[in-house]
This record gives sequence, C-alpha cells and structure tokens, in this order.
Amino acid sequence: MSWYGFFYAIWRATRNVGLIVRNEPARSRLPMLLTYMRMQLKYLAGVILLKRPITTERLFGFTVRFFDYEVFLFLFEEIFIWKPYYFKAATDHPVIIDCGSNIGMSILYFKHVYPGCAITGFEADKRTFELLQENVLRNRLQHVTLFNRAVSDTSGTIDFYSDPSLPGSLAMTAQSERGLKAKSQVEATPLSEYISSEIDFLKMDIEGDEERVIADLARRNKLKLVKELVFEYHHHELPNQDRLSGVLASLEQNNFGYEISALALSPFVRGRFLGMLIYAYRK
Repeated sequence: MSWYGFFYAIWRATRNVGLIVRNEPARSRLPMLLTYMRMQLKYLAGVILLKRPITTERLFGFTVRFFDYEVFLFLFEEIFIWKPYYFKAATDHPVIIDCGSNIGMSILYFKHVYPGCAITGFEADKRTFELLQENVLRNRLQHVTLFNRAVSDTSGTIDFYSDPSLPGSLAMTAQSERGLKAKSQVEATPLSEYISSEIDFLKMDIEGDEERVIADLARRNKLKLVKELVFEYHHHELPNQDRLSGVLASLEQNNFGYEISALALSPFVRGRFLGMLIYAYRK
C-alpha cells in the first residue's frame, strides 16, 4: 500500500467511527465500535504490514469466510456502518429478497437486525456462491434459500464477466462494457417468477441489470407486491445512454416514492459513469 493509500485508510476509518458515534443506537454503539476497531487494526497490522492472508473473521456471533480482507472490510463498512439496507419492518419475521448476495454480508446484516426474517438470496458467480453457501451453513441461518443464478428479465444462460485474479469482486457483471477479462455462462432467471406474495424488502446490487429487473417487475404487476426496495443504479454504463427517467417512471407509475443518493464530483463531465443508490417505498 502506498502512503496515499495508508492515509486514505486512516481517514476512512476516522469517518466511519464518527458515523458509528452519531448514528448507532446507544445499546449497540460500543460493540460496533469495538468490532470495527479490531478489524481495522487487524487489516492495517496483519494484512498491510505483515502481509498475512486473513480469510476468516468473527462479528456479532457470526463466522464469515471471504476471499480478501480489504473487500470484506469494505462490505462491513458499507452494510453494517452506513446501513443502506436498514428498514423498519412491521413484523419480526419480514420477507426479504437479496439480489447480488456475494459472500452473504447483506444476509448476515438482515439476520443481525431481524433474526426471524425469511431471505431468498441470488448470486450469479459460482465460486462466490460456494462461499455464500458456506457462510449460511456455518452460521446455521434458518429460513434462507439461495440460488446460484443472475436475476434479469429472461430465463436461460447469459454471458457473465469477471476478473479471475479477484474472486468475489464487487464489479462482476453481465455487462460487457466493464472490460473484465473472463467471460463465462451463468443461469439467469426473471425475479418476477419468485414474487407471488407481499415482500417486505427487496435489495438489488446486480451491477447493471437493475433497469431490466425493475421494468419486468412493473410489466408483470409484481412491483406492487414490494413494500420497500433499495437498489444500485449504474448511470452512464454506456456514456451516451441516459435512461434513469424510465426507472423512476416505473416507480412513480406503481405508486412509489423514492430518494436518490449519489456522489457527483465537480466539475461535471459529460457521460461520466455514476453509481447511485435508490431507495423506494410504496405509498
């Protein structure tokens, strides 16, 4: 790691500690702080300085296996500290669909917040799916159903792109525009086929196919069965394509309100890729 990378890690950790102090409920603030500081020290001392390959960690009673400690730590920060997938359920047993489960950090988060929830998880990449299965079985998570499939608007096999040197990468995608090195075939399935009754929360992190899935759910009248959803939207996956209005129109036509979170760096640049989170809620 360069000196820039080292100081960036320190800045990021300081910011996350501030978020924990400000946003974490009093009863869980100290456990969250201690867990995060322990992992930061292990990352900086063990992984960066001593070059130890750490692939297992404990957090909040769970044992987690992963490919890379830096990616694991990023997922912990993103999901457990920033809390984009937090929602207030009307029951202790909410029904959740998790698209793009990766190694299962979001599933562990949902089980941490709502131990009695029922989760259906989808992960397209075979190696990552095997680790996801291991994490679910190792922690004896109940009412979790997993599928080694990509969610889309069609059935059958599709091209899937990854980097063999980065197993479990968060950039794996069905979009060829990303320029990833390895292409494989994975099974795809319409998410609409898995929604036949009310869903409390839908999470999608599927690297570019979210537009197709939302359109298919709307077309088949399944979007109306979802109470709340959070999904990543990838704006300007192709620099000359602007289609955000279509996604928002699908939400509005199905009586959803929404909020959008994005970090747009200035000065603005035409066609620049922008990742954003969209939170939508049924009115």
